[in-house]
Amino acid sequence: MLGSAAMRRLATAVALAALLLMTPGPVEAQDPADEASYGASVSAIDNLFTPEIVRIDVGETVGWTMDGRSPHTVQADDGSWSSGNLDPGSQFDRTFDAEGVFPFFCRYHGRPGIGMAATVVVGDVPLPGGGVPGPDDTPAGPASTVHVPDDAPTIQDAVDRARPGGLVLIDPGVYREAVVVTTPYLTIRGMDRSNTILEGNFELANGIHVIEADGVAVENLTARHFLLNGFYWS
Repeated sequence: MLGSAAMRRLATAVALAALLLMTPGPVEAQDPADEASYGASVSAIDNLFTPEIVRIDVGETVGWTMDGRSPHTVQADDGSWSSGNLDPGSQFDRTFDAEGVFPFFCRYHGRPGIGMAATVVVGDVPLPGGGVPGPDDTPAGPASTVHVPDDAPTIQDAVDRARPGGLVLIDPGVYREAVVVTTPYLTIRGMDRSNTILEGNFELANGIHVIEADGVAVENLTARHFLLNGFYWS
């Protein structure tokens, strides 16, 4: 039989155990970022943003990750917001509360619309170049042909000028550009596969990036030295 002192020690131990069972464990503080609704992620590599255009819903957040070896910035073309300096491995988030088209760039490696630059599209607004979300209407017939460089000096200029159902016809040459296509049912055709060359110079992400446009065909072209893909659909 236990003595009175042992009984007291046993009762104390049982009481402590019961108190521990009733006491809630530590509660972790919730990071406000955990509550964000991420609609898209953009990777900053040396020296480009990929993807170059993302579409999100109103109220969603875009997260930028610095995946290259150099510091970058993320800032609006109109100067309304900026991340400041972002070192490799860091992240920047921004929530967009209104519809619209929001182009941005890295001030170290680009400027508005040039170099390391990209765009966030929020809501059901037209894409740069006139594309709209959802299935595209089939054109009633073929549209006119835009010749490069006779009618337009660059492939991008020709693509922006062409109408749905049209043809962009490209003379032989080396075209140092990345092309974004948002016009549906467009055919982009080189005159000579071996000598009509889209050149990335190991600096550009995608040769021809088709975004939310149905029925686009790319024919008889060579794309080389791009960091991601020659031709890319999203």
